[in-house]
Amino acid sequence: MSAGIAAGTAFGLRPAARHASHVQARGRLRVVVPRAAGAPLGRGNSSERGSGTKSASENTPSQQWVLPAARPSGDFSEGNDARARGSGIGASTGNTGAGGESPTGLRAGVTHRAVGLVEAPETTETSVVPGGDKRPPARRKGAGKNFIRKYKSTLGAPPTDLSGAIGTSLERLVLGDFETRRTRPLGEGSYESTLQRLNASAMRFRELHPSGPNLVPTKDDDDVATIELRDGDAVVRVGIDGTITLLRRDTSADTLKDWNENESNDESLLVVSRARAGLPAEARSLNATVTFVSFDKEGGQSACELVWGDPLAPICSLRIERCGSPCDDGLCQNANDANDCCDEKNPTSNRPSLVAAWNENLHDGFVFDFVVFLDALGDPTNASAEIEVDLKTSGDWFGGGHLMRQHWPLNSGCWEVGPHYPFDNGPNGVNTLVSNNWVSSSGAAVLCDPDTPYLHVGLNAPDANWLDALGGSNRSFGVGIQNAARHVLPMDCSTHNPGKTGSGRKGDGALRLQARGSFARGKGAFQMDHPMIGWESSFDSYDEVFDTYDFGDESFDDDACIEPHVEKQNQHKTLRCDEQNRTVSMRVALCALPDVKQATLVCLKTLPKPNKPPPPEVIRAPIWTTWARYKQNVDQAKTLTFAKEILDNKLPASVMEIDDKWQSGYGELDFDLGKFPDPAGMVDELHRLGFKVTLWVMPFVEERTAAYKEGAELGYFVQSKHAPPRLKPGFFKWWNTPPVVALDVTNPAAVDWFVNRLKNLQTKYGIDGFKFDAGEPCFLPRMFETHESLGHPSEYTRYWVERVAAQFELAEVRTGHGTTGVGVLTRMGDRFSEWGTANGLRSIIPTLLTSGVMGYPFCLPDMIGGNAYFGRRPDRELLVRWAQANALMPAMQFSIAPWDAGADVASLIGESLKTREKIVDTMVGLTNEACDTLAPMCRPMWWLDATDKETFRIADQFAVGDDVIVAPVVTKGANKRDVYLTKGSWVDVDHADGEVFTGGRWLRNYPAPLAKLPCFVRVET
Repeated sequence: MSAGIAAGTAFGLRPAARHASHVQARGRLRVVVPRAAGAPLGRGNSSERGSGTKSASENTPSQQWVLPAARPSGDFSEGNDARARGSGIGASTGNTGAGGESPTGLRAGVTHRAVGLVEAPETTETSVVPGGDKRPPARRKGAGKNFIRKYKSTLGAPPTDLSGAIGTSLERLVLGDFETRRTRPLGEGSYESTLQRLNASAMRFRELHPSGPNLVPTKDDDDVATIELRDGDAVVRVGIDGTITLLRRDTSADTLKDWNENESNDESLLVVSRARAGLPAEARSLNATVTFVSFDKEGGQSACELVWGDPLAPICSLRIERCGSPCDDGLCQNANDANDCCDEKNPTSNRPSLVAAWNENLHDGFVFDFVVFLDALGDPTNASAEIEVDLKTSGDWFGGGHLMRQHWPLNSGCWEVGPHYPFDNGPNGVNTLVSNNWVSSSGAAVLCDPDTPYLHVGLNAPDANWLDALGGSNRSFGVGIQNAARHVLPMDCSTHNPGKTGSGRKGDGALRLQARGSFARGKGAFQMDHPMIGWESSFDSYDEVFDTYDFGDESFDDDACIEPHVEKQNQHKTLRCDEQNRTVSMRVALCALPDVKQATLVCLKTLPKPNKPPPPEVIRAPIWTTWARYKQNVDQAKTLTFAKEILDNKLPASVMEIDDKWQSGYGELDFDLGKFPDPAGMVDELHRLGFKVTLWVMPFVEERTAAYKEGAELGYFVQSKHAPPRLKPGFFKWWNTPPVVALDVTNPAAVDWFVNRLKNLQTKYGIDGFKFDAGEPCFLPRMFETHESLGHPSEYTRYWVERVAAQFELAEVRTGHGTTGVGVLTRMGDRFSEWGTANGLRSIIPTLLTSGVMGYPFCLPDMIGGNAYFGRRPDRELLVRWAQANALMPAMQFSIAPWDAGADVASLIGESLKTREKIVDTMVGLTNEACDTLAPMCRPMWWLDATDKETFRIADQFAVGDDVIVAPVVTKGANKRDVYLTKGSWVDVDHADGEVFTGGRWLRNYPAPLAKLPCFVRVET
């Protein structure tokens, strides 16, 4: 941190204009602010906080010394060192008087700006900023509530003791601003009265915080100042070069018996993660200025902001705020404290905060808001605000979304940076279900604001080679047959498992979270062409921040250190305003938990919980669907024949789902009477055989239907002024023909119209529920327009799930983003009928586990054996092994008839279904637990023992609850496999009275012939 803030003084500098907060503050937080060693404020020789404090005159910035510039290096510092060294991100050496420093320990040239003091804006039309440019001053509507902490005074000293430079700046700001606004007579907000309030503020601050803020000298070789904040057992250190180190108290260390939250003890801290703010080129040679620090009632720091460039015309800024709320941290010791801290009428409780729905339940962590000011950049069109998290420091990573090639852990693949919203086989491999949380084996949790309008994400993105540079890596979204020849992404990483050969690529070793100003194709290698290019978000990160405090108001609250901003009329969506303050803002939370399980649970606490689980019958018995067996050739006779064959082969059933081409036209939502002459009679017969009946629907309507004519006249479909070749505006291609339009799910009238037509089907024919397909925004027409403007493409998906699918008890969806609160089955995307991780059999366990980490416990794996696309059908072995792998997942779904693959296949699959019957009561119970906590029904192996490093990379086993381990064979031709058992005692589920295996070890070459599903249950010894 820039030197120059004295312990025991009132301070807290004005934050630069930045992206407006949409959520009011919930209270004060505690943090610690270290300083560069040798700074002119801090402590004397005494070890007690606050002693040896220098006077304001001694700490004035008139000495003209500067801190050295610090450029971020190409790599994260210190690698994967588990124990913190010094500050961990480069801090001052602490050797006073050495290396060109003054006798007092300061380096020559520290200016008032270097120590964090900001000159008041000129009152003339233009002001000169660094570099000689002239630009209009940032608009202001007041001097600012934080203003009186901008300048230092000493307890008991008269206001006139302020230095000349500070006094001049103060006079210019107060008198000039009041004269400009003319909101009250000058005398009521005079220079003298403001100085009196300044001194009163300092006196009250010293009364509340007699020991003052903790200023900790940090030690390293890079001489870079850091700011340190704490939340619970978590510590973050942010360097003025944008580097971030996330640490956690080592609770096993003997040195922590007398843990002092306001004192650094590097020997007791473990490095959990490292990150950095991606500074624009214009800021990389600059050190940041600390423009404010906020305090709680105990004197700990709760928030701070760093600005690169002139604070009045910044290039970028980074604001950090602690996750925990004051009341949760026990700061309210009595009723009076509680009222002061949390009362909604208290002005400080209404200050802007980074607390929002996506992070409000977090703890042991910090929220970051990195803002880039576009007008300060040479190339604002391609600018982004990026938070980059180092992968290696934190171990193995999980979460983020379903991928076509689902890696477990994620850093075993190379996820190219691309748009982050649900796709059907997106240009970089992102598939139908996405989330905004990631966790690591070290206990790091990373979450980002899900409403970031043009969010881009990449994890371990591949380094470009010569072929990529020539355009060989350019990606585009396709539909239907266009995907047949596409490479299945993300690519494998060649360096994740040393010694393992393969055709993978080297990744960049970072999780990249980017807020951009638009969706664009991009430049250079790995360009992304997708349907959202050209679409404009209704969320606008181009905000103007106003400073609203009136110095003439006697109700001034001198404990508030973060300035209030004008609240927008519509907090959900902000509007574009002053072009001078255009920004892009990336908000990210970083938490440091004891282990990966705790990190996952913390993320799940931020998500909506379903109020009820799926019906138990879809958990107890398989769903059967007509799609893979009959495709579009389904009819009434085939459906009834299929149902009877299932029962003849002594296989259980819960639902018969009638898939594509049951309608007379897409979107008509009525049976094709040529194929289904007696729909009501068919449904009655299926009910008599023991099946419930569901129908396949999607939000698309073709032109030749009566539904289109009716809906178009009422304005119920998504519009677009863009017309692709040979298509009418609003129409688009999808995986079938003909072209269609999309239901406008933002229009309540359109939703009611659609839902009522579905309910009419139920009334007319006795239909029990629906399979809701599609819903990904990737199918919408380019530059689409909706009844209610969307801030993020995923809102279309959210409305499809929450406004349509959620209205039916028996339902399944295949897409989602922020839809964890809907208690329906969430299906994986369509699988290929093959063995590999490229969307084949070996992809379903990693995808299942990823669903759980993302908060979707009711995972429905896709059809057993895959979809038989492109003429590829599963053979006998693949179908049996697939059924075994799926047998103990939350739900099962058949379409390819087992008896079609071989005479004994039905009986072999029946054996795995018998295993399910032994566990199914436990599974039904887990659905209720999932509603309470979102804990996954099927869990990663590390869920059973998050300290066991052997569990982190196991991608072909899972646990059902905490007491069942499933280890299916997913390799062609294998009749044995290695099985890992976590600590405890275990028996083979097929031999409950047999050998008891002690866990915490591998069972090598465990027998697994084709009829065998290796499964182990915990036993008490």
